[in-house]
Amino acid sequence: MSWDLICIKPHTHRPEGEEAYACLHKSIAQVEREGVNAVQYTVRVVPLPLLADQGGEKRLISMEEALFKAVADLNEKKVMFDIGGADAALPTLLRGGGLGSLAISELVLWAQKHYSEFGVVSGRISSTILNYSNGEANAIRSLKNLGFNVTRSPKGGLQFLADQVSQLRTHVNTSKVETATPALWYSNLMQDNLNVSRQVKTQVDEISNLKEQLYQSTEQKRSSAPFMSGLFMGLVAGAALAGMLFSL
Repeated sequence: MSWDLICIKPHTHRPEGEEAYACLHKSIAQVEREGVNAVQYTVRVVPLPLLADQGGEKRLISMEEALFKAVADLNEKKVMFDIGGADAALPTLLRGGGLGSLAISELVLWAQKHYSEFGVVSGRISSTILNYSNGEANAIRSLKNLGFNVTRSPKGGLQFLADQVSQLRTHVNTSKVETATPALWYSNLMQDNLNVSRQVKTQVDEISNLKEQLYQSTEQKRSSAPFMSGLFMGLVAGAALAGMLFSL
């Protein structure tokens, strides 16, 4: 097993100036059961907390991981790319940022290194996964850049295939994604935490000021009540005294 730390640069699905990070965990497993002899290569995408705008405030949020797989059937001499199932769906905030193409490219590199002459089993991307802004257009473009033939699936969504693994190619948009270091991610995360803490402190200070203003206003009302009452009683007594004097 190995892993890489990836920086996803800002794109149209996120506010300008935000960066996101994800770990790519890569592992290999032998599958042998009931006449099946296969090797499975898995790329697990684990997004790290992202500072995002929620309700007008910046908050650190967590996202679910995604799973991409390539399974080489050694008996049938075919490779199945699982890049469009429900498990492979990237979180919405990370779609369109080049991370999916990077993960699939890792599968292609592995398959070409070990099973270049194998055929490619057709896969499908469901309509549900494509249901976001420009989702289908982005998926078609990315799949074609990777060397797949793309058609409409009778079940809905898109179907992708190729004759041989050797026809596929990798596609990594370095203007969108790049390898990062843990130190860089940690530094940025600490800065994000500091920014959130400053926002919280500002809100707490504002609440304290409002409470102080409310307290002062209440005290002023309390202190003015006896004064106004005394003033009123003085006026009443003065009027009564004046009435007595003028009646003499």
